[in-house]
Amino acid sequence: MKRLSAIALALSLAACSRVPQADYVGVWEVEGDDPKTLEITQSGDSYLLQDLRDDSKNNSPDPLLVQGSQLVYFVIPLALSDDKNTLFFNDQSYARVSASDGKVLKQQIAESIAQCRKLDEGFDSEVDKLKSLDEKSNLTREYVERAKKIPNCYGGADIGYAMLFLKYRN
Repeated sequence: MKRLSAIALALSLAACSRVPQADYVGVWEVEGDDPKTLEITQSGDSYLLQDLRDDSKNNSPDPLLVQGSQLVYFVIPLALSDDKNTLFFNDQSYARVSASDGKVLKQQIAESIAQCRKLDEGFDSEVDKLKSLDEKSNLTREYVERAKKIPNCYGGADIGYAMLFLKYRN
């Protein structure tokens, strides 16, 4: 009986020592017209948030504050559903992505960002050689069509600005 009591006590202590913020760790996604994918990681006692679809070259994880059992991004609290499969953050609901699907999704996003950057570099290189506005417009249209074939690629800043220019020019 003493042995059973000791096991029960050990299990209850292990359950009590579990940190609720650990439930936030993982990959989270909002689907739709403007998909967003976040990853929350733990490093020691610290938690980090990274927007995986941010294609800027200085995209690094941001620290999260621990407040009670919640995590906070600057002043914006993160919350979990009771089943811990939905993350509520910044007026959006993110669905938890399984660990295996998260790995695949992260790889797909990284490949898409690399393709998009390469496309943007090609555009920069070619557009600088052109003189007439019509030639630049035609090249921009061509690159916009290429960018549309890459998931979540807006063609980088230069192509993005050129897309706006074409929209208001026509």
